[in-house]
Amino acid sequence: MKPHRLLCCLLLSLVLTASPEVFAQSNAQQLNVDGIAKAIGKEGDLTGGMYKVSFPRSDLTVKAGNVVIKPALALVNWAAFIKSDSNAITYGDLVLLDDEINPAISKLEDNGIELSALHNHLLHENPRVMYIHFVGRGDEVEMANGIREALAVTKTPLYPITSGPETKPDLAGEIEGIIGYLGSMAGGVFHINVPRNDIHVAAMGAAIPGYFTFISAGCRG
Repeated sequence: MKPHRLLCCLLLSLVLTASPEVFAQSNAQQLNVDGIAKAIGKEGDLTGGMYKVSFPRSDLTVKAGNVVIKPALALVNWAAFIKSDSNAITYGDLVLLDDEINPAISKLEDNGIELSALHNHLLHENPRVMYIHFVGRGDEVEMANGIREALAVTKTPLYPITSGPETKPDLAGEIEGIIGYLGSMAGGVFHINVPRNDIHVAAMGAAIPGYFTFISAGCRG
């Protein structure tokens, strides 16, 4: 593999995971995905019992050294929701500039959503970006509205950005063969997601499916 043909950036984030067998498919039908989409302002993707909405920071131009970081690689706000009995659980990340951190935290806390971490994912980047991990339990529509309020105090584009079909890079097959999972293209970045279905985890009184959080590898051309 020639380094100049493809610049690969592997971003590994291993968090709460569990087997999807413990999460009934009926829960996906109970989750109010239409209400979430209306409250948060954008439709998401339903995978098993998880509904995930993403907001790339396409307003930012961030460099790590001399490399421009594509938003889809490491600058994506996202929120995922699963049903838990009569309530729901949300988990996700916010990608923030320094002056956006406190206002976003205040909006999350005002809506009963807790912070589980505040740290950096990139090194030597300019401008500096920080990442808030949040978690909440309650009504999914109310939590979606709270996340929308937190996004609204940032410069994150809040509306869908349409694009045409994207082609996998030439080395996609080789990368998929090494990792053992198929990938897909989004935002000019080749992604491979690997659910940890071998681990059984419960959080906030609910079983967390393996596709709720996962190991993720991204590669930009």
